Amino acid sequence: MGRPQAPLERDGSPVREFAFWLRDLRNRSGLTYEQLAKSTHYGTSTLQAATSGQRLPTLKVVMAFVKACDGDSDAWQSYWTQVRRMVDPDAPQSGALRTVAPPWTLEPPLVGELQWVADDDPRPSGAAAPDDLDSWYVESFKALLRLDVEPIEAIEQRVVVASRDGLEELSTSICVPRHHQEAAESPHELEAELLHGGALVLREQPYETFFRNVIALPVPLRAGDRHEYALRLRL
Repeated sequence: MGRPQAPLERDGSPVREFAFWLRDLRNRSGLTYEQLAKSTHYGTSTLQAATSGQRLPTLKVVMAFVKACDGDSDAWQSYWTQVRRMVDPDAPQSGALRTVAPPWTLEPPLVGELQWVADDDPRPSGAAAPDDLDSWYVESFKALLRLDVEPIEAIEQRVVVASRDGLEELSTSICVPRHHQEAAESPHELEAELLHGGALVLREQPYETFFRNVIALPVPLRAGDRHEYALRLRL
């Protein structure tokens, strides 16, 4: 038998809260760490380390742990991604609401950091989904707005970080409202050109002011891998 695991003191930090909920999942499953080790093919020490609250475990370990405990893999991947952003010193700090609580404990208005809430989604039914926040996030963003050319163009350069293994494409979207002096019947389009970082395999305009581009990556990314791309956008 493995050594008894030390009690976990909850201090409100993202990693400690993540460990607490992993322990809660195991307790509710009724499995011992030895049984988990046989099911996941990870050592008991690795699984206990994942719930120690000392550091965030890898996504592979978490997904194996969750699957063995018959947990919700999608919800846990969302939760891991959220915590990963919060503890990554290089991740951009936004003004959006962030919480260390897992998505299954939140009321719908608070889940906005983890997923879009249908009741608040302004897009019409059937429109394309927003950027896949569960698969990758933006680490850095630079933009150059050129007013000296016609038409006016913006060049954006991003470094993204994969949150899961096997990431093969990026789905990016942008909303561009009409100018108040623009005639309603005039065309409203956005031209996108990928300057580097893959191949632009899909351009679509699900509705008038919403544009979506899908970028196929040169090689699949693993969780934690970084990738840089640049887009030129012209109205």
